[in-house]
Amino acid sequence: MLDKITFIENIPENQRHRIRKVKYEKDEFLYYNEKNTFGVVLEGVAVFVRYQDDQEFFYPWTLRSGDILGVGRYFDKGDWEITVYSKTLLVLEIPEDLMEKYLLSNPDFYNSLMKKRDQFLNIGIRGFFIRLHGGVKAYLAYLLFLYSEGSNIVSFNKYIDIMKMLFSNKAMLYRVTRELIEENIIIKEKKRIVVVNRSLLKSHFEEFIYD
Repeated sequence: MLDKITFIENIPENQRHRIRKVKYEKDEFLYYNEKNTFGVVLEGVAVFVRYQDDQEFFYPWTLRSGDILGVGRYFDKGDWEITVYSKTLLVLEIPEDLMEKYLLSNPDFYNSLMKKRDQFLNIGIRGFFIRLHGGVKAYLAYLLFLYSEGSNIVSFNKYIDIMKMLFSNKAMLYRVTRELIEENIIIKEKKRIVVVNRSLLKSHFEEFIYD
């Protein structure tokens, strides 16, 4: 697996024994804000969450294959909670001192990481902007567009879990879902939503651009 991740080649072979693969289960928390470790996502999806009045809310950031855990802690001292969204999550854990010495010191790697970090932050900022100015339906469309990228499928255990993403109530969730179904944009199945028209889905939020 190591040779499939090109930037690992910058770490000497005699140090690679310190890199390990770790498997996490669904809903398990990833404490990379507390570790002196970076984690490269190999398989699965993780999401950022916050808690308010004992309720869990998902934020419009996902970490997928190739994304790096621990970047927020290292550069921004962030305190976001991150949890596993998919059934399992496979992560390659790299000690911080190896990242600093062999990767972050590499200008190409560092610049690429900073560019991806800025893009990542902009996704979240735009999401908040859409929720504020476009409302629940536009925000749901945005989240479904993001979460279904590459597969056109958004999976869930219980459909009301989608409320965690919307900061809304059950009645509103079902109303906007029904509207998207009637517009032939999505199909709702037992434990997943299938996006059947990405262009129309995008039309519900594309006018809301944060500058």
